[in-house]
Amino acid sequence: MSDTRSWRVRMQEDGAEVSVKVLEQDVDGVGKAGQRVVTVNPRVIWVQMTQLDWGETCSVEEFQVKLLERLDGDIISTDTFGPSVITACEASYEDICRGAPIEFVAPFWRVIEPDSKIAGELSCGSDWILKTREKETAPETVWERAHRLLRFDWPTDEEVGNDPIEVLLDIRVSFALSECFSEEKEVEGTEHLRCAVIYEGQPWWGIIRDLSCASDFDDNQWPLYEEFEDTDLSGFEFAEVIAERIGKPFRRLGPFEDPIHYEVWEFSEVAA
Repeated sequence: MSDTRSWRVRMQEDGAEVSVKVLEQDVDGVGKAGQRVVTVNPRVIWVQMTQLDWGETCSVEEFQVKLLERLDGDIISTDTFGPSVITACEASYEDICRGAPIEFVAPFWRVIEPDSKIAGELSCGSDWILKTREKETAPETVWERAHRLLRFDWPTDEEVGNDPIEVLLDIRVSFALSECFSEEKEVEGTEHLRCAVIYEGQPWWGIIRDLSCASDFDDNQWPLYEEFEDTDLSGFEFAEVIAERIGKPFRRLGPFEDPIHYEVWEFSEVAA
């Protein structure tokens, strides 16, 4: 009789608890006396897979080494490892097919090689694993990385309208980072009257806008846009240039690395 349970249920219910058994004597095909044999289940496989970062891959053999280091063992039981890997992979793909964000599942594609036998046996297939790996290892634009880490909504066609999509994305990134700073960072110092969030790779025009607004820049901003229209500068380097041109005092807070590399440039009328 076939198992009709979902892979998610199987992952939660199947498999013995993780255990480590010391071999009392040499066992052919298993190991030598004194070695510690680890029995695993799908849940511990799932957790170990989540330790791999975006774009990071390892072979099944390397994965086993990482798992053994974590569980303080010498050998992984082949009786439990293979089935546990299959269940963890299928449960993750099942979650994705049901609409779960890909960052919330076990990234099995970072362990399973596209041309491996196990890849061909999985529901997702080898092509899906290959394409997912290629997407993760391809160079990301500043927008793609920010979108992945900050998890803001990508602008719809209706929202874009007559505005370049980069403008909307820049505003979304700045707003999301401002929320991160306000909610998660405790910064001592002068009272924050106006702040600009400057992030790595931020386009020059966004920096002019944000620093000008934060400092209540009285002059016309358009000459600045025209002057730097062909600049190759961006991010913190360009922010230094514009802050000097604005001629008002800023205090740089940071840098902060979570969720992406950014600084907060504080302008204070008190300091001015």
